Amino acid sequence: MFVISPDFIKKLYKINHVKKIVINFTKNFLQIKKTCKMKNLLYFVVLAMIVFSCSTDNNQKKTENNNPSETQEEQSTLTIQERINQYATIQLNPDTTSLTDNQKHLLKLLIEAADMVNDIFWQQNFGNKQELTSKISDKDTLLFANINYGPWDILQSNEPFVPGYGKKPAGANFYPSDIKYLPFVQMPFSDKLSMYTIIRRNPEDNTLYTIPYHEAYKAQIEKIAEKLREAEKYCDNESFKNYLEAKIKTLETDDYYPSDALWMDMKDRKIDLIMGAYDTELDKFLNLKAAFEAFVMVRNDEWTGKLANYIQLLPTLQKDLPVSDKYKNQKLALGTDMVVCDLVYVAGYTNFGPKQLAITRPIEGKVTMEKGTRKIQFMNVTEAKFNKILYPIAQLLIDSSQSQKVTSQAFFEINFFFEISEGLILKKTVDNKGSVKDALKDFYNIARNIHDDVMRLFLLSKLSENKELNVQLESNFVTYLADMFRSIRFGTAHSQAKAAIINLNFFLEKGAITRNPETGKYKINFDKMRKAVEEQTKNILIIEGNGDYEALKKMYSKYSTISEELKKDIARVNNSNIPVDIRFDF
Repeated sequence: MFVISPDFIKKLYKINHVKKIVINFTKNFLQIKKTCKMKNLLYFVVLAMIVFSCSTDNNQKKTENNNPSETQEEQSTLTIQERINQYATIQLNPDTTSLTDNQKHLLKLLIEAADMVNDIFWQQNFGNKQELTSKISDKDTLLFANINYGPWDILQSNEPFVPGYGKKPAGANFYPSDIKYLPFVQMPFSDKLSMYTIIRRNPEDNTLYTIPYHEAYKAQIEKIAEKLREAEKYCDNESFKNYLEAKIKTLETDDYYPSDALWMDMKDRKIDLIMGAYDTELDKFLNLKAAFEAFVMVRNDEWTGKLANYIQLLPTLQKDLPVSDKYKNQKLALGTDMVVCDLVYVAGYTNFGPKQLAITRPIEGKVTMEKGTRKIQFMNVTEAKFNKILYPIAQLLIDSSQSQKVTSQAFFEINFFFEISEGLILKKTVDNKGSVKDALKDFYNIARNIHDDVMRLFLLSKLSENKELNVQLESNFVTYLADMFRSIRFGTAHSQAKAAIINLNFFLEKGAITRNPETGKYKINFDKMRKAVEEQTKNILIIEGNGDYEALKKMYSKYSTISEELKKDIARVNNSNIPVDIRFDF
């Protein structure tokens, strides 16, 4: 019999994917514990958890960001060209006119370093890239394999599109493809729970062992380090130069604290770089292993300055929330910094599938507790999605008397305020009985997205009362309506899509949004919309503050159904050749 320490169980329990299994199984087997008189219930729970999880499809559960169609069961009949056409191809054209010659050369070297991250991510998502691409003779299939970093279509539930490849492994290529929980638990290696190790199997005796990232990807890291050291020579910003040196050490040791701390302290850089392993969503086995990514950015000073003006008003806006004081006396969690950038180059995980309009980094670790986080909004990516996706949707589904109010500036604002609304989510219940996350359990992500989705409109509504800020609230409202349809297209398995459906149905019920049955187009009643936004903001804040799981379930049950009319409207969008997302042509 093997021994499992309580400390290991606690760590395993914190992993969201496994946590639900442990909770549910523990409840069911408390009585068995009494009958069997087992002293080590923790041992029993983990054993049963493994058996239970192996007999279900937990490995393929939906995550929140990159797999909007995960729950689809039928194999799609899309051709390769139709799959490619789901993405609009754009070129990133950042404004580099203010950069010096040295800065432009620095940018070039950072791009070359970032590009090498693609090789690491190919290994993490699939394995040997050459092994796949050498089997593909069709140029369109090869292009689509590069878009997906492998043979699985991320927009179609990760279904294979290359003959000879089956279901994508739950743990991508972080683990052996046939990994199971029991062998993982039995591994003697203490770093198996690290975000920065891969798991491999010894072919001689079938045992599992760990390899740190800096060893597994040593060849690529050495090349990246060489480029970053060359880039240091062109740094006219001493703090950025120090950051690059710290980043090299991070990649060589998997110790992220020093470079992340320096990055959070930097305030004056024009050019910026994020590189390393951060997001764990690719690992659907345990949601544990971090995927490599790289961003090269140029700071947008004009919009960063505008947002600073907005952010200064947030403590005042918090006092204006439409709830009693006990629901708004918690400290704002806005992070340390909010910046607007033009994206110059992106590689790895965040170039995989749908492209992000904004990111928050760092994600994990000591540095976030000590220094907070930084939210970065990508202006040129926002404009690209607006032009290729949002504006065409608006022309198709919004009444012609209002569709011209849909603007790229409003799209940027509603997405920015979606990000910062996270800072106004209540963390603890008002009766101090625990965290809101624990109280709302499996519905917490839905609550979080309902909150962010409607809270952004409330904040913009209040900001519009300040004439100096030039917030065009009607434009924000109509652009938000178009964005709801964009979100709903990602599928009902996606929390943001669910939140959009719930809020849309609520606003329809209140008469704030109406649909013309003859034209199939939507229109906003601005007076009713302002009132409905305030009412729904109040509803979700009270649910959070009270930790009212039953009230949230009731809201979900009442408003989460997609009407037949909405299904037809989304089908009209899908049949109109409006792309689902964008891809970058570098």
